[in-house]
Amino acid sequence: MPDHYTIAHSSTDREQWLEARRSGIGASDVPILLGLTTYGSNLSIYAQKCGDEPDPEAIEETEPMRWGKLFEPAIREELARRASLGDVQVIPEYTVLRSTRYPWLCCTPDGLTAAGEPVEVKNIGHGYHEDEWDEGIPAKWHAQVQAQLLVTGAKRACFGACLFGQRLVWEWIESDEITQRSIIAITQALWERIERRDPPPSDGMPDARRVAFAMADVRQPVTLLEDRESMNLWETLRERERGFRDQLKHAERARRAVEDSLVISMGAARSAVCGGYSLTRSTVERRGYTVAPSTYEQLKIKEAK
Repeated sequence: MPDHYTIAHSSTDREQWLEARRSGIGASDVPILLGLTTYGSNLSIYAQKCGDEPDPEAIEETEPMRWGKLFEPAIREELARRASLGDVQVIPEYTVLRSTRYPWLCCTPDGLTAAGEPVEVKNIGHGYHEDEWDEGIPAKWHAQVQAQLLVTGAKRACFGACLFGQRLVWEWIESDEITQRSIIAITQALWERIERRDPPPSDGMPDARRVAFAMADVRQPVTLLEDRESMNLWETLRERERGFRDQLKHAERARRAVEDSLVISMGAARSAVCGGYSLTRSTVERRGYTVAPSTYEQLKIKEAK
């Protein structure tokens, strides 16, 4: 569906491609902005697009990344066979498709069917969590595919994943208007901030603090911080967090007490069945390990005397 997008960039030059990626928000950025993964933050995406920190794709290729690229053609070929996709147009690696309706949105799907439907494949081993797949593909990749559908204008996409190099799972993903509305709103708001170089409020993801410190280092120091509104909010959230922490502590203690009662009820038995649940007692040996040294910055807030 070429009328829905333009080819914003296509070359064999990796550096040019990395520069082109800065000209929009990519489908792979969307799961981060929707809070569906902790591998990044809205501040890190902002900094990348402003050229203040490197694109994740510019980082030295790791072993899992290398094997993922090597396996991708085989996974795509087998997916096309099982899902009866026909001939899949392979999108060159250093290509950027840009939406004509939402020009800040870009994507690079792994392929397109003859009907213009995106094809996305993953090689998954490290980071696989079975419970994420209980109701279909994980939400983070569902969101990435929805962004691809927005760019291409297609009504559905085919997603396939090879798990541990041994099993292919796949499904068709239909266009989801509710998710797409969220994608449009959050990416447009961020892109407007990028254009005027106005950092967004932190989304609180672990990676955001690192970027916040980097941003602070280039600003003039202040003696008196006139931001009482933020401090008031911080105080409110701190008290709320303390309340939740106390509730969690009591709930965990009560749960452990019940588990202790169940252990006593089992006696010398190593397994039992109760109310549809199976209980198994086992001995676990935990290996010791040494934490690698690291350097990081932190923010401490104390009440003024």
